[in-house]
Amino acid sequence: MRRSVEMVVSQYPPVYGGAGKQAALLGEMLGARGVKVSVSTLDQNRVGNGGSGPIIVHRTRVPGWLPERLQQAYATVALSLRAFLKIMRSRPGAVHIHGAYWWSLAPAVAGRIVRSTVVLKVTRDGEDDPATVFARTVFGFRVGALYGASFRLAHKIIFLSDHAAAAAEGYGLQPKIRRLNNGVRLAQAELGVDKKDKQPPVVLFVGYLVEHKGVKDLLRAWPSVRSTTEAELWLVGPDTGFYRELTDEIPKLISSAKAAGLGIRTLGHVPGHEMASIYARASVFTLPSYREGMPNSLAEALAFGCTVVATAIPGIVDIVSERDAYLIRPGSVAELSEALIKALETPLAPDRDVVRRLDIATLAETYDTEIYGLPR
Repeated sequence: MRRSVEMVVSQYPPVYGGAGKQAALLGEMLGARGVKVSVSTLDQNRVGNGGSGPIIVHRTRVPGWLPERLQQAYATVALSLRAFLKIMRSRPGAVHIHGAYWWSLAPAVAGRIVRSTVVLKVTRDGEDDPATVFARTVFGFRVGALYGASFRLAHKIIFLSDHAAAAAEGYGLQPKIRRLNNGVRLAQAELGVDKKDKQPPVVLFVGYLVEHKGVKDLLRAWPSVRSTTEAELWLVGPDTGFYRELTDEIPKLISSAKAAGLGIRTLGHVPGHEMASIYARASVFTLPSYREGMPNSLAEALAFGCTVVATAIPGIVDIVSERDAYLIRPGSVAELSEALIKALETPLAPDRDVVRRLDIATLAETYDTEIYGLPR
């Protein structure tokens, strides 16, 4: 078995997306451990192939001339076939697939053929978890058995929350289930940032500006918050692009809120290396999401000492509790506005032991030795 990993992920930096960000962080740490990492992904930003050191990135371009409704289908087929061929040629020690989708099937088959360890990571509840995947239909026909074949082919399946791992047990996957956190790069300077003298206070949201992230709820709650404070709301993340959940509704709502003078700033897609100054500036981090895997942004905000206001859903409650965060019900605008006001008035310190358990270097060691089982 070779000391190498082929990662397959639909989005990879500089393209915005949590799964890709985790793949990049993990790949970097695996490279530091002497593992050769290759990545198969889509070229949504037209940046081409690349990589350096132990990480090589192969990007599949989606032709811009295709009708929009065909681009997703093309991407699915092209990514899966290219990953299949790469795995057949390189015969890596492990195949790590980020997400259970149509494009996951071919690389999982290839990994089995060349006797790699096939690892499938579930990225978000309600999106690619077993219950959702096995219930898939196309034109009224149930296709879940085929759509979810990558679950059957995988040697190990990574879940990001206790709830998701427990729910998967009813699908005959129990021997393969592994429960792991996402990781974040930690540094001593990031642990315990002083927020006391930051004026005006900043409430920070980081993520795609889409409905399932609770952005609508946040915009509805913000006028009540703003009526009691001079705090600003900073929204970091794309509101347009390839991501299928993006619509023009939320940008319009944001424009209306800005016009009303509610202290809202939109920063768009901020490159990862520039996010440190934004987290350091924020007093409160909020994520009123409806569904998550385990949000990178939450882990990063904790590392920078932000007070957290978030929904009490799987993936979030696995790393914060009511002792160190303000937790609310999904969809409750009233609870969200009340919690944001409390967070600004009475900050809560993140649990440092929890933060340290999110260290990406420790996670990489676990993947190397326990999940992939690569030779030393």
